[in-house]
Amino acid sequence: MWRIAFFSLFLISSACDFVNSELYEPDGFAGPTLNERLPAVTPVQRADRYLLGLAILGPVTLETSANGTDTRNTISQINSSYAALSDLYAAEKACADPLACQLSQPANSVYSFETVSYDVQKRYYRLAKTLVVNLDLEETVSDIANLDLAALLKLVERAREMVPAVRRGAATYRDAIFIYATGVSESCTVSYTAAGKEIPDACRNLETALTDLYKTGRPYTLPETGERRLRKILALAQEAATKSAWELGDDRRRALVFHLDKACDVAFELQTVGDDPAGQADACGQTAKPGAVSKARGELLGQFGS
Repeated sequence: MWRIAFFSLFLISSACDFVNSELYEPDGFAGPTLNERLPAVTPVQRADRYLLGLAILGPVTLETSANGTDTRNTISQINSSYAALSDLYAAEKACADPLACQLSQPANSVYSFETVSYDVQKRYYRLAKTLVVNLDLEETVSDIANLDLAALLKLVERAREMVPAVRRGAATYRDAIFIYATGVSESCTVSYTAAGKEIPDACRNLETALTDLYKTGRPYTLPETGERRLRKILALAQEAATKSAWELGDDRRRALVFHLDKACDVAFELQTVGDDPAGQADACGQTAKPGAVSKARGELLGQFGS
């Protein structure tokens, strides 16, 4: 989803462009490409964007693990991503108004957001690299780190045995579009209504498209253009996102963690069976044996009021 050119952009950009972006763009050199796919300006928007990505990348990587040891390593990477994301949300909340902030001692805050954001990027890259190894892909790590589901779907032509994993990734992608679009739509409507202002056409168009999808029963493929419904909704959400200070909200954040829970709970039992079993099973989901609950997951959910 929403190509994030973590690595390939470094290779193809001019040195000047790379240095300028890395020094002066939020999220570094990946920032401009990220914003082409999913516009985000505020710290909370950028944190939500990373959570959307993890909800897609994590389950696919888990499902393609070859054996118990690989599964345990991937669970460790997901927990590491949870911990980094928890720090990112904590940074966004601490000193939310950086022009009127007082820190009595050194602490993670909005003043360290860019550094913690880089930590999240590193963990995503490692997950993407693991997926490349799992599937013996010809695609580069960047194709996967970019969450480019089109690249993943190419696997259907080369590895029929991986179709279930690819379809899981595609299904989660569809859910992520809906979660993102509803978050943008609600934020836009609430913010303009509260201010007593006219709701922009971009926000009204998105709300109409979402209503058509789940209430009115219109065909999923737009009859006038042949465009797929969710592709249209994603485009409308990207446009509406530029009209208001959108965010997912805690309910939708928990909904994204649910996708990871499902994959993590299945993977938990697979660590100690089959080829090359792990000596001990770790957890990254909701249901696990006593003593194996993911602390990092709990800390992330704590940022969402859970």
